[in-house]
Amino acid sequence: MANSGLRVDEMRALTWRCVDWQRGDIVLEHAGKMKSNRQLILRQAAIRALKRIALRRLRWQLEKRFEHYLRGKARVIAMPNGVFVRQMDRGFDALLRQCGFEYITAQQKHALTSLRHTYSTLALMQPAEKRVSLLI
Repeated sequence: MANSGLRVDEMRALTWRCVDWQRGDIVLEHAGKMKSNRQLILRQAAIRALKRIALRRLRWQLEKRFEHYLRGKARVIAMPNGVFVRQMDRGFDALLRQCGFEYITAQQKHALTSLRHTYSTLALMQPAEKRVSLLI
C-alpha cells in the first residue's frame, strides 16, 4: 500500500490479472468505494514486492508439485497456497509489534490505511519531471 496507493478494500480484491508487469502498474476494475476503474502507477518497491509474492507462490506450487503459474483470478494478497488472507489488520498489528512499535494510546497507533497516505506523500515529493500529472 505504501508503494502503490491501493486502498485496503482494493488490496484485498487485487488479482494477478490486474497487474501489468510490462508497464509497471495495476489496473483496477470495479474496485474501491466508488466501484470504478482506475490505474495505479507503482513505485519500484511495489513492483519488487509483487515479484517476491509471485515467486513465493510459484515456489510453493513447485514444492507441492502443483502446476506452477499465477491464475488471473487468484488474489495477490494470499498465503503461498493461495488461501485468501482475511485478517489483514491483525497481521499488520503483529508486523508493527515485531518491528518494535509500541503505543500508549489507540490514537497513536498506525492504521493500515496510513500506508496509502505514505504513497501520496512520496509521490508529491518526486521532482516535477518525474511526477505523474494530475491534470485531466
